[in-house]
Amino acid sequence: MDNFAALLALFKTLLGVEQNDTSRDDELTAYLQGAITICETYIDDIIDRRAVTERWLRKQAPMTLRYREAAQLTAVTLEGEDVTAEWEILLGELYAELHRVDRCSFVFTDEEMVVSYTAGLATCPYDLMLAIRDVAAAIEAQSGAGAVVNGLPVKRESINGIGTVEYDTSGMRGNTAPIGMMTAKAIQLLDPYRRIGM
Repeated sequence: MDNFAALLALFKTLLGVEQNDTSRDDELTAYLQGAITICETYIDDIIDRRAVTERWLRKQAPMTLRYREAAQLTAVTLEGEDVTAEWEILLGELYAELHRVDRCSFVFTDEEMVVSYTAGLATCPYDLMLAIRDVAAAIEAQSGAGAVVNGLPVKRESINGIGTVEYDTSGMRGNTAPIGMMTAKAIQLLDPYRRIGM
C-alpha cells in the first residue's frame, strides 16, 4: 500500500516510539505485516495490493472475481492460450467481475481458464489503518517486546505446564481483558469491509 509509512508512523505513535527512531522499524514492519494478514483473513479480502491468480473450470461470463478490489487485469489464458485482450474487469460496489470486452456471454466447459490480476487497496483507509495498528500492537505485546497496548501496561502470567496469558490491567478497576486476540475496536473497524456470502 502506498501509505504504509503513515501506518508505521501511526503504530510508532501508539507505542511511544519517536518517529525519527528507525532502530525498530524492521521489527515493527513485521508486526504490521502480520496484522495485515490477520485482518485480511478476518475480512476475507485483500488489503495490501498484490498480484493474484484464479483458476476456473466450467464457468460462464461474466464471472465474479475472488477479490473485490481488483485493480488491473494482467493475463487471461484459456487452455494455455493468451486471451487477455478479450477480457476486462468491471468494478461493482461490492464485487469485481470479469467480462468479455464484446459483452457476449461465454460458457466454457472442461477447459481451464487462468486469470491473473492485481488486487487490494492502493491506499489503505484510515479506519483500516487503525484496525491494523491495534492488531499489530497486540502482536507486539505478545512478543514481550513492548509490554504496552494502547498506551497501557500489560501483565503477563505463566501457568506451569499450560502456557502464558497476558492481560491489559490498567484502569480497569480489577477487571481484566485478554489481549491475545483482535480487540472489539479492531473488529468494529473491520466489519464494514468484511466479505459476506460471496
